Amino acid sequence: MKIDLTYTLTKEKIAEWSSGLNDKDKGLMSFGHMGTHFDAMNKKFTLDLTERRGVIFDAANITDRDIEVADVDLTKVRAGDFVLIRTGTIERYEYASADYSEKFPQVSWELIKALVAAKVKIIGLDARGLRKGAEHPKADQLRR
Repeated sequence: MKIDLTYTLTKEKIAEWSSGLNDKDKGLMSFGHMGTHFDAMNKKFTLDLTERRGVIFDAANITDRDIEVADVDLTKVRAGDFVLIRTGTIERYEYASADYSEKFPQVSWELIKALVAAKVKIIGLDARGLRKGAEHPKADQLRR
């Protein structure tokens, strides 16, 4: 079964979001850093990577701490999987709002490292990133 994870963007919605952004964030939006996208971070990324077995972990009840290894069942993960973590952020806050950008639970470094060690191909979530601030690109670039 294929699951479509896209978030439809309209010109009106993009204009609304970008009206309050600083130049840096407007630049990110111009490169497609909005809605459903992939942070490939200096790696070659082809769309065939998106067609694979997936595992979804529901962590929407976690709002005040990092999502930890104990919160997921790593025995369900196989090498090559797409692991999606549902945080509930997209349901709690309007996409691209200040709350959406700041109030999402982070994925703990231990869980990120465990998923990388399990050789998953993609880690996805319904929030702005695995980690916040300067830790965002570091988490995206973590390798085995």
